[in-house]
Amino acid sequence: MEPHMEQTSVQSSKHSGRQETFKYLFSFFWMMLFTGCAFYVVAQQVFTPSLTFWALISLAIVQVFLQLSIFMHLDQKGHKIQIIFFSIGVFIAGVSAVVMVVVR
Repeated sequence: MEPHMEQTSVQSSKHSGRQETFKYLFSFFWMMLFTGCAFYVVAQQVFTPSLTFWALISLAIVQVFLQLSIFMHLDQKGHKIQIIFFSIGVFIAGVSAVVMVVVR
């Protein structure tokens, strides 16, 4: 391999490493912000109890998708079967939650 080509691959790997680090830090920042919002909503009693519940559920759903896509690498190619099984699990959990609320 030519020295010039080897040097370019090292530089491109450093650049992609910086992009990945930025992606992780950016996602982590948003997750901390959502967590802070959830604590604020509960501590300051900003909304009614039912609206607080839905606000917390919404923040939790956003965090789950951020964590799965960024930290579990589901945004990369080759993870279709994991996404399918996860989607089935979410569907079953959602149906179970709705049934528990309706039956109660």
